[in-house]
Amino acid sequence: MSAHDHLSFCLCDLIRLLWSLLLPCFYLSLVLTAILFLFIMGVRTWLQMKRKSRRAQDDRPAVAFFHPYCNAGGGGERVLWCALRALQNRYQDISFVVYTGDQGVTAEEILDGARRRFNIRLPRPVKFVFLKHRLLVEAKLYPHFTLLGQSVGSIFLGWEALTEFVPDLYIDSMGYAFTLPVFRYLGGCHVGSYVHYPTISTDMLSVVRERNPRFNNADYISSNPVLSAIKVIYYCVFALLYGLAGSCSDVVMVNSTWTLGHILALWRAPNRTSVVYPPCDVQAFLDVPIGDEDEEKERKKCHSVVSVGQFRPEKDHQLQIKAFRKLLDRKGVEPAGRETVKLVLIGGCRNQEDEDRVQMLKGLCLDLGVADRVEFKLNIPFEDLKKDLTDATIGLHTMWNEHFGIGVVECMAAGTIILAHKSGGPKLDIVVPYEGGPTGFLADDEDNYADAMERILSMTPAARLEIRRRARLSVTRFSDQEFEGSFLAAMESLMSTLRQKAIPGAQILGFPLFELNSKADDALQMALSQINARIARNHLYRVSKASVKRIVPLGMNTFDLHLRFGVRETECQKSSGVDPQGCMYRKGFFVPEAGCYIRARVSQDVTRIISLRCTKADSSSSESSEEGGLGLYFDSNHFGTRERTHSTLAPNIKAAPPIYAGHHDNTETNIARGDNFDNHLPYH
Repeated sequence: MSAHDHLSFCLCDLIRLLWSLLLPCFYLSLVLTAILFLFIMGVRTWLQMKRKSRRAQDDRPAVAFFHPYCNAGGGGERVLWCALRALQNRYQDISFVVYTGDQGVTAEEILDGARRRFNIRLPRPVKFVFLKHRLLVEAKLYPHFTLLGQSVGSIFLGWEALTEFVPDLYIDSMGYAFTLPVFRYLGGCHVGSYVHYPTISTDMLSVVRERNPRFNNADYISSNPVLSAIKVIYYCVFALLYGLAGSCSDVVMVNSTWTLGHILALWRAPNRTSVVYPPCDVQAFLDVPIGDEDEEKERKKCHSVVSVGQFRPEKDHQLQIKAFRKLLDRKGVEPAGRETVKLVLIGGCRNQEDEDRVQMLKGLCLDLGVADRVEFKLNIPFEDLKKDLTDATIGLHTMWNEHFGIGVVECMAAGTIILAHKSGGPKLDIVVPYEGGPTGFLADDEDNYADAMERILSMTPAARLEIRRRARLSVTRFSDQEFEGSFLAAMESLMSTLRQKAIPGAQILGFPLFELNSKADDALQMALSQINARIARNHLYRVSKASVKRIVPLGMNTFDLHLRFGVRETECQKSSGVDPQGCMYRKGFFVPEAGCYIRARVSQDVTRIISLRCTKADSSSSESSEEGGLGLYFDSNHFGTRERTHSTLAPNIKAAPPIYAGHHDNTETNIARGDNFDNHLPYH
């Protein structure tokens, strides 16, 4: 037998063997799949029994937030406490639970910490479930394949949380997306998520592909093409798994335009995803007046450059210190040079790793010779934070692709000149032009930061004051009230479903004790008055069409009305003082007109505009009224309130059928009928 025949014979035997094993392997796969299915169903049944046992003792439905670091002092924790406060105020018959990994503290100490750091008090107590294995999601446990390790660890931590307490609704408020399928498919829970930052993003993939060294891309990997290729494959596979896990969420809320783009690309759930800007305690800062700076005091003043943010590697405090050293080198040639400016780093430390990082930063200050001009303030009370910010000249931020930037907003509200990183949320959502002028500065490396700080310090007090005032006006759209209204609107459908299932026959909210038609009328009149007062040049604007798109119940006889309407310029002069609704529209193809949106909060006695946005009919983005366009953004701080009155200026509204709060119409097929709201209030 030749070698060729022998090889053919062996190959035939191998094929026969594999063929003979095919059927047994198929049966084995079926058996294993059946066993796995029965095991999952058994676990699910066991967890359902635990839920029934809990409901036998307390028949209220339970909403649980997964936030292993709830005692930290960052922006994510502020979102948690504001969300809890909003839900507790709105839903009196639901209990709330927080899964936390904090050890050595009591529930009272955690709530007291929220009060001291964020000035937030919950209307009712919440239950805390203390998890013992938070170490599983600590980055230090996974020196390599950190993303995968932390994600797998979060699955086990989520399992611990689920076995300790089985909720009816689970909300991941910290970004552990891999816990969502655990609670949905094993726990049988409705699930929602608030995403601060995607665990992986296309930007991270680009950094690895381009072999750029970053805090999450070590030098030894970026310098090696083979390791970089392996890491790209690892990131792509992880991104696929992350997208599958995130797509389990019934409701997805993201904190910025930047985060929205990445989550839509990865989770692919556009119909369930909305932007809910995080709450910033801007009112506490806006209550502090800012005054003119005296030229003589300006020369004697020691300017403080303040940074607010947790001491995490991605915050890039090293860049702040190095840029500040360059600024001091330039100031050193001036009289009194270094003594005229100092850097204050304010932030929270979550664990020993963060505290070690602070010590490393202090060592860097010593090495660079700036230790005498740099001050560290850790876990300080809210009142101390407010004082430091209101006394500061510059607010400093250096995180690349910051998802949002609550610290940036707080700095602007406090009256500092913000200098933020030219990326992410600060670039897209926060440090953007307002009323035709800048609200701050952006930079992306040591030299740019040093140049910008030097430029700000060299500006006249009057020039700085103009930017500070403009920045203050722009950040009111990030207030607690805006967050609560948007958060409740996003959660409305999920909470309604929860209550209807948990409490058979329960009424989400009864008839309002006032007529919503007239409230919509009042809101429209207030908005039109503001439009004519602020952007009308020579002629008044008149409503061309209007419709109520959504009604969101917020509490006992308090609602948010979401209205859309159009305005078009009329023949009446602005100085005439007549009712614009009685004026004829100007004729022609180029008559200014715009589409507007308002959110109005209404109750028995008061109507208040929360936000108003208008965009030119032929433009996809807002333009400043200073430039003569029709684009504008106003917020609740620019509006007063209106007592209960019968409107005489706004369009007539005919009687509408009964309105059942809790229902709304999300379609865009409503046909506007002239200048009234008739048949546009949704009802069933």
